[in-house]
Amino acid sequence: MVISKAPVLDEKHVICDWLEFAVLCSEYGTIPFATVQRDWDIHRNQEDHDPEGGDSKEEAFIEDVKAEILARQELLTVHYPFRLSETGESLDQDPNLNFGQVCYLLCLFLSHPRAGGVLSGTYVPPIDNTVRDYFQAVATLAAADEVNGHSFSFGFPRPDHTGFLTKLNAIYHAFGENTVVVTNIPLGASKQPKDAQIDVIAWEPKADGAAGKFYFLAQVASGANWVVKTIAGGPIDSFHRLWFQRQPASQSVPGIFVPICLGNLIDGSSRDRINADTYEFGHIFYRFRIPPQAAKGLELATTRPELTIERADEHPTVTKWVTDQIVTMKARSRNAYATGA
Repeated sequence: MVISKAPVLDEKHVICDWLEFAVLCSEYGTIPFATVQRDWDIHRNQEDHDPEGGDSKEEAFIEDVKAEILARQELLTVHYPFRLSETGESLDQDPNLNFGQVCYLLCLFLSHPRAGGVLSGTYVPPIDNTVRDYFQAVATLAAADEVNGHSFSFGFPRPDHTGFLTKLNAIYHAFGENTVVVTNIPLGASKQPKDAQIDVIAWEPKADGAAGKFYFLAQVASGANWVVKTIAGGPIDSFHRLWFQRQPASQSVPGIFVPICLGNLIDGSSRDRINADTYEFGHIFYRFRIPPQAAKGLELATTRPELTIERADEHPTVTKWVTDQIVTMKARSRNAYATGA
């Protein structure tokens, strides 16, 4: 099977990820909660002793899993690609994916790039640099919504194949404020600069073009090493001091985009983690913030042509990759079931 046994001893958000993958692998796009309950019962029966309050613990376990799923559904609304059934006894896939739902599934796939507690290793969606770059495209759209304005994809390699100083000059010419980019590589700096750790540059335009803009700089980190990729503080300071003859007068706001969950929703551990990590990373965009904002960013790109929002035209490519993965996972699961693998 594509999925592992339900990780019943793991955090609730991991169990919910497993359920979502199980739905995607299901031929009919639905999984009863009894499936994860069965694995919970097997675990209980294998324990050395009968746990106290067995029935009540079992009921609490299933209800907590359902509550975590419902919290996702309520938080993301139309951008969540799954739904509790009318009876509340199964989790169902929305067969007609909108772009916010596609972004959610991209985040889900990026959260589990290898075999482990969720995926067995029979098939794992191939997460290569191209797919990670899809996440940067999605982040660029989400940043447009965050600032309600322009958003540029600056991370290397850039889709337009521009050089570092060429792209930097073009972006900050549009930014205005008499900002001036250096004309040559400063002494001691890399001879072949890539992106100075800045992946997305976005700002809210002002009618007079003067300073005081909401000016946003972000890192996009799709891998497990995101915890060492903050640009708050030193990296942003060195970016402005090294690469500008005259820095922007507007004060920058740092941020980071990650595809993962950050704890559980129902017990507040997600909120607590974000509150703590914001001190280090700035604005944190994660799986439950990115989908609706990316969808709104795409809408901005469509309805406000005066804005420059890069990579909006890539949404069909992202959608196709995600839907292709669903088709492949269903086929692999179907074959595994037929062969008893």
